[in-house]
Amino acid sequence: MSDTDDTTADTPWWGRIVERGGRRVRVVPGAVPERDPELDWDLEEGDTETLEEAVDRMDQDGVPYAEIVRRVMADYEVSESTAKRRIRESRQARAA
Repeated sequence: MSDTDDTTADTPWWGRIVERGGRRVRVVPGAVPERDPELDWDLEEGDTETLEEAVDRMDQDGVPYAEIVRRVMADYEVSESTAKRRIRESRQARAA
């Protein structure tokens, strides 16, 4: 008898393969602890500032124009012209 003949005892330890989010992953029962709501926060929750709100806030706080453009381009992944347009629109809305 070979030592590879009886592999059924080893199979549960390795878990099973399932598809999640378009990827095949191995799931091992009991390997992932339960989430503790006191300690484990969902990073997607919370108030996320829109592009327009960020531009308006920075402009009112006196952040230099070029710095607002740079930050908006980096944080919101928009073009320079979009960043400048949002600043212009923000200023026009406050002036009205």
